[in-house]
Amino acid sequence: MKGRWIYAAAASLLGNLTSFFHPAIAIIFSLLAIFLLKRNILTKKNMTILILIYLGLIIRSELAEEYNRTSLTGNEGDFEITLSDSVKIDGDLLTVLIELTEKKEKVAARYKIKSKTEQKILSDHLRIGMTCRVNGTLQTPPTSTNPNSFSYKDYLNHNSIFWILELEQLNLSDCTYNKSRITLPILKIREMGTNHILDHFPEQTAPLAIALVFGDRNFIEEDTIAAYQKIGIIHLLAISGLHVGMLAGMFFLAGIRAGITREKMTSILILVLPVYAILTGAAPSVMRAVFMMLLVLLANKLKAPIQLADVISIVFAGYLFISPFIIYNAGFQLSFAVALSLILSAPAILKKFTHPLAGILSVSFICQIAAIPILLWHFYEISIISIIANLIFVPLYTSIVLPVVLILFIFDLLSGGRADFLLSVFEKMIVFLNWIAEMLSAIPNSTLILGRPSPIMLIIYLLLIPAFFAGWERSKNKKAIIKNGVLPVLAIVIHFFVNVFTPAGEITFIDVGQGDSILIKLPYGRGNYLIDAGGALMFEAEEWKMRSDPYETGKDTVVPFLKSKGISKIDKFFLTHGDMDHIWRSISCSEGNEGKVCCVSTGS
Repeated sequence: MKGRWIYAAAASLLGNLTSFFHPAIAIIFSLLAIFLLKRNILTKKNMTILILIYLGLIIRSELAEEYNRTSLTGNEGDFEITLSDSVKIDGDLLTVLIELTEKKEKVAARYKIKSKTEQKILSDHLRIGMTCRVNGTLQTPPTSTNPNSFSYKDYLNHNSIFWILELEQLNLSDCTYNKSRITLPILKIREMGTNHILDHFPEQTAPLAIALVFGDRNFIEEDTIAAYQKIGIIHLLAISGLHVGMLAGMFFLAGIRAGITREKMTSILILVLPVYAILTGAAPSVMRAVFMMLLVLLANKLKAPIQLADVISIVFAGYLFISPFIIYNAGFQLSFAVALSLILSAPAILKKFTHPLAGILSVSFICQIAAIPILLWHFYEISIISIIANLIFVPLYTSIVLPVVLILFIFDLLSGGRADFLLSVFEKMIVFLNWIAEMLSAIPNSTLILGRPSPIMLIIYLLLIPAFFAGWERSKNKKAIIKNGVLPVLAIVIHFFVNVFTPAGEITFIDVGQGDSILIKLPYGRGNYLIDAGGALMFEAEEWKMRSDPYETGKDTVVPFLKSKGISKIDKFFLTHGDMDHIWRSISCSEGNEGKVCCVSTGS
């Protein structure tokens, strides 16, 4: 199978999809198998292996779904829990992932903090690995009630979590440390490192440093996340293959400089990389990069050269076999799709560009094109200025921000927190970069809202985008490249016209909880009308209770629903009356020549 593992990856994907989505996908596998045999791409022996992989993934996925069940009835009230993740406190709300000691089942726990004093005590002393005796009520996670909306229940279920535990009390006197977990020391190092950065790094640098060093973006402000996502550079705030490669390279060179042989350093790296994956939260992008590097190092150690396309294919198939539900994870999909596109493009496309600027542009363009179907499926829009934003930010992050963050973190640790001056200088740079991101994201029409593609539309994307890359690879001149460039544009145009000029009208009563919001979408793109926009009652609260990103009906429910339908503009907005459950706080009204004029902030 040397040089052919990409077909094994395709077989594993089709096996997984056959089990989870539709048995008819078996037809696609059969057609693929016949094509590969007829074209003599694979031998009969290789095809037998491919069929076994396909059937193996079907069986593995079926078993995963069968055994992905809860052992709880929901009537339990007294629990012994172990904190399996760092505690997150946002205002008066504490959330943490726990494991029930007796049942060995993961549960998402929530606790409403009673006072500012209790908030500080829990923040200072409640740590990962603690085992506590608690009382609480088990609740089923909320499911999605609007089409295309994010289902928190499905998200938790795919991670083998079936309950939310609403804690009645959380007393430190009822907690002790549990040292039985093998990974606990690594997770505690992660927690201590995060707390060190929060205590010693400046306000803007600290959240970024935690994201780049430990893979946790929860500390970054929502506005910053939204700005980076809107201009297509959110990948810079996640640990990726670049981060893993840079860290591994620095570690390897440091060992060589210290007099350790290359063979020993390779062995040390093989042992250290899995620890690093746990230390950074084991996100799909980290796991992909770590295991790809492990496979390359093992191949070099055994003097068995291996192609990168085979490496990523083996890691993909293995990852899917170990964790079948990971297929639903957007980070997993983006990481492998983008990485595979770059690997396959490197020999025939990227090597054509000798100028560094052209190289960065081409890499950014390839990543953006490869990610289009996934971005549209999960986020309903794509950034138009992504290539420009990547051209600005990628060189800065790869050559300055990431190395400096790592060096400052290590220096601050070794010097006992004496990197204040250097951190204050670096803070100014981070503030400036965040400001640029926010300015770029504020450019009107910087994103193209197309909505979630239908299954047929998704197939069109998955056919035309690879066809574009294949044509680009064969192109001999600029004219041929431009000609092939029509293919992804054609897919986007088809998607746009299918959405806008559909002959079917639509009336949707959007579930906004206690409130009202109705979308009327006329046939053939004749107009989009919204009657009311939902809302929530706002109460004054003490400052310590305020949350960093409180739920807003418009921002969190109505706008994502409109985007999922490909709606970027409301033609008429009717407000039946001014009650808070019919109008969210981002709407401002004034008297105009024809009556009351309302301006709506949709976040797009």
